[in-house]
Amino acid sequence: MRWWLKLRYVLYVKDTKEVIDSSDDYIIIPIGKDILLKEIEKNLENAEIGKVYDFILKKPYGDRREENIKIIPINEFNKRGITPKPGLIIDADGMKGIIRNINSGRVIVDFNHPLAGKDLVYRVELVEEVKGLEDKIKGIINFFYRIPFDKINVTIEDKNIKISIKEGNLPDKYKETLTNYIEELKNYKIE
Repeated sequence: MRWWLKLRYVLYVKDTKEVIDSSDDYIIIPIGKDILLKEIEKNLENAEIGKVYDFILKKPYGDRREENIKIIPINEFNKRGITPKPGLIIDADGMKGIIRNINSGRVIVDFNHPLAGKDLVYRVELVEEVKGLEDKIKGIINFFYRIPFDKINVTIEDKNIKISIKEGNLPDKYKETLTNYIEELKNYKIE
């Protein structure tokens, strides 16, 4: 792992500019731990702080495939107590699909990924390099558990770290996530 970054990102469809995902504010993450796509992390290894980078992802969800569009009798939905309607997302045998059309007792379900056949753009703005342990801890908790930075309290004294969230104690699963991503924490006791 080369470094920790504070960054903002937007993921959108190249042709339509439809935003798929974005950071509401900034996030703090380590580069080299596969939090972002490997291809993007590799390109960020030598990136410059203060710059904005656009990474084009060529059909990351593959091509749209006709064989992923199925016709299902409407009575299969009725048996399960489902009222099919266009736009409804269903789960059939572990596969997610979207109902496209209903016609003559037949339901057309598209099991292609919604982004199949589309090129995406991942725009990343590098705000600053992060070196402080407290910022790294807050960054990981914020990224994985969506807890705002101002609701996370970190106190570091010698080799002891006390972390509280919204005036409560840190759940054990958070501690495990922290030690998986922040190598320095192996030298500390987390309370």
